[in-house]
Amino acid sequence: MSTNAQALVEVEGLHVDYGDVAAVRGVDLLVRRGEIVVLLGANGAGKTSTLESIEGYRSPSSGTVRVLGTDARSATSSGRVGVQLQDDGMAPGARVGEVVGLFRRLHGSTGPTTAELLKLMGLSQLSRKTVRKLSGGEHRRLAVAIALVGQPELLLFDEPTAGVDAGGRASIVDLLLHKRGAGVGVLMTTHEMAVATELADRIVIMHHGIVVGQGTIAQLLTPEVGQIRFRATPSPNVEALAAHLGTEVSADADFTVVQAKRTNELLARLLGWCTTNGIEVGDIDDGAISLDDVVTKLTQETYKP
Repeated sequence: MSTNAQALVEVEGLHVDYGDVAAVRGVDLLVRRGEIVVLLGANGAGKTSTLESIEGYRSPSSGTVRVLGTDARSATSSGRVGVQLQDDGMAPGARVGEVVGLFRRLHGSTGPTTAELLKLMGLSQLSRKTVRKLSGGEHRRLAVAIALVGQPELLLFDEPTAGVDAGGRASIVDLLLHKRGAGVGVLMTTHEMAVATELADRIVIMHHGIVVGQGTIAQLLTPEVGQIRFRATPSPNVEALAAHLGTEVSADADFTVVQAKRTNELLARLLGWCTTNGIEVGDIDDGAISLDDVVTKLTQETYKP
């Protein structure tokens, strides 16, 4: 993996073992400034172990992890990395405002004030509430607020929207988009495909400790082969339509089938030709797939050794 000035996270050949269990097997990963990279995969895929290695909370069994140009533990302790954990270990009896204030003091009281962080995450009215009395979503928003203490250049988030209501989820999504625009790099895990689709510049799909697919949303949602099926009344002249589209066209008693990847341009040309030739089109199946479809397909095709 080549290094560059924009790289915040560089992982090469990462292996994480728990005794005889290989949780992560040879993962390569790159996160640049001003981009959001989302790790997807089922529970046990190796996402959290990968994230913990980048956070410096878990030592790799082998491979290299560099964060902000140095080792992961040094980077995290520098205050330049904001970390949100699923198990954050907050003292149950501590008050919300006290927790944020404590973390600010640990980071030299730089960056947004405690009041600003609480307001940002919709926690101002809960500043005197104890951690034990927070709902799951409120607790998660507090963990995000803590990750924003100081001026982090890199955010490492593990399921930041899990258990958060719709309003809180929207706030976290907006926050991450704003941070990306400010040049902050983000690496996060999620099980929420809508969140991944809205946020990700790149997606990395893991299964049984290995990367089984990665790319932009557009790349992952473009099938290698495809077809467009539709009902047409009256039936079109398939030879003429094929010549117009420059691709193979066939028809049976029910459907006309265009053998080509779906693109907006191709679909527009198809519908335009049908309109010009007085053909009504219905029941279009353009072969579009969802991110969930892609993850399911890639993980089903990959078997645990």
